[in-house]
This record gives sequence, C-alpha cells and structure tokens, in this order.
Amino acid sequence: MKIKHTFLLEEGFWVATGEYFDMHGAPAALEGTARITHGEGLWKSRGVMRLASSGGGGAPMEIENNYEIRPFEGRDHTGWTSMNPALGRLAGLFVIVDDTIVSTISSEDGQFSGIECLQKVTDYHYRTRGFIFKGDEKVSSWAADLVRRTEGMH
Repeated sequence: MKIKHTFLLEEGFWVATGEYFDMHGAPAALEGTARITHGEGLWKSRGVMRLASSGGGGAPMEIENNYEIRPFEGRDHTGWTSMNPALGRLAGLFVIVDDTIVSTISSEDGQFSGIECLQKVTDYHYRTRGFIFKGDEKVSSWAADLVRRTEGMH
C-alpha cells in the first residue's frame, strides 16, 4: 500500500516543537513554524525555528529557512535549495521511502552536510530527526514533532 504524504506534498501550515542539540549535545527547547505553498513549477517552504537559550541566559535564537522545492511530478524524489544565514546556500534531495521523507543537506561550499528524516505518524503529525556536520564535527542535531494546523489557528 502506497502511503500518501501530506507534509510538503500538500499546501499547509505546520507547527514544530521539540529539542535542538548543539555541538556539545546541550539541549535547547525549539519551536517553530513552516508554511508550504505550491506555485507553478516551484513549491516553497517558509520556516522559522526559535531556540530557547541554553542555561536560561541570553535571548532566544531564531533561524529562518526558506526552501525552494521542485515539484515531485509523480516521482518519489526531488531537489531543493535554501539560503541559511549561518550555513550559506544549501541544496539537497527529498526522497520518499515508505512512511518517511528523507532529506539530504549539503552546503554550496562543501563544508556542511547532513540528513533529516520526517516520519509520518498521521496526516496531521510528522516526527523529524536530523543532524548537520561540518567535516567530521557535529554542528547540531534535533528531534521534533510537526503538527499541521488549520489556517488562522494559533
């Protein structure tokens, strides 16, 4: 039975909650949003992730990720690009493998690479796990839940 994915493959607004781990494994609470839109020949994912400061000191950090995604067009894989303020221009592939959307991540300059796995729980819930490395040094990892919201809800 083929699984019908709702994240990325349908327009929608998603709310993320979970934990972010820095290069030393120190956790920080994360929350964020992602808005998926489908245009003619190009899909977009506009996302913001906010990290609580570790140890309670200092202001929370905000990371914006804006993806441009080529439509899947009947295939189980497609490419994407993104501009990340900290990592630079990123590119990768989304590949659907059963109940999971796997994303490869690499920076244009070749310094950064990673993987993110988005596992479907229900049409309205995905679990995501991922990491980013610079060479053989871990930059970050994360574990979060994405929950689809109806437009206009908070």
